[in-house]
Amino acid sequence: MTMSSHRQSKKKFTVLAVLALLVILFSINYKTGGVVSSSVRNIAAPLWSAGDSASLRLQSFKSTFTTKQRLAKELDSLRAELKAVQDLKYENLYLRAQNSTLLSLANTNTLLQGEGDRTLVQVFSGVGVRPYGMLLISTDPNQRVQVGSIVLTTHSVALGNVSSVSSRVATVRLFSAAERSVEVVIGNDSESPVVATAVGVGSGNFVISVPRDTEVSVGDAVYSSAALGRAIAIVGSVEKDPTNPLTTLRARVPANIQGLQTVLVE
Repeated sequence: MTMSSHRQSKKKFTVLAVLALLVILFSINYKTGGVVSSSVRNIAAPLWSAGDSASLRLQSFKSTFTTKQRLAKELDSLRAELKAVQDLKYENLYLRAQNSTLLSLANTNTLLQGEGDRTLVQVFSGVGVRPYGMLLISTDPNQRVQVGSIVLTTHSVALGNVSSVSSRVATVRLFSAAERSVEVVIGNDSESPVVATAVGVGSGNFVISVPRDTEVSVGDAVYSSAALGRAIAIVGSVEKDPTNPLTTLRARVPANIQGLQTVLVE
């Protein structure tokens, strides 16, 4: 018998054996009232359950991944909307400033008469709008607000100078900004001027040190060359200590900087 004939005989035997096993199982199942089929189902059930569980986990993973992608897109969209809202906020502030400035100009013509080349502009206000030691002001259509321009109150007290200008907003660095130093002259005595250095401590306040025997009084004006000789503050207190060779002066801008609505630029 050849090898090929032996393999064919073996295959036929296997098929017959399988058929015989199936016939026996069906017979036993029939005689036992379905015990065999029930056992097969009991064995197969966990396998089907495991397959269903794996399928559910796969679907859950796909759903989670899809959700994260959607949330990432929504986050990007919210960031873009936030930026647009911030842009609208500054746009609104600018338009309000322009409107208020026009109204102020209409009501302060007498203030501006005889005051030289000055421009009245609006001060931006609101939480988070004013950086510490700075003012944000509107620019003017005639581009008179430039870097270095002096900014004053409507009563001609110098507050600071313009440090930067954009298309609609200019930044003013206050003379009273913390740790900013400016050379000053105190009082109106032209024959014996009191020359000193005023150091800003924020919120319109200055600290000035002068020799102990210097004649200075509360209410004396403080002028600065940084403000083109204009007054920047008024002496509010004179503190003398017999053990200290220096007298400490505390001066303040005679205006509520946080409450300013308009300022003059020259």
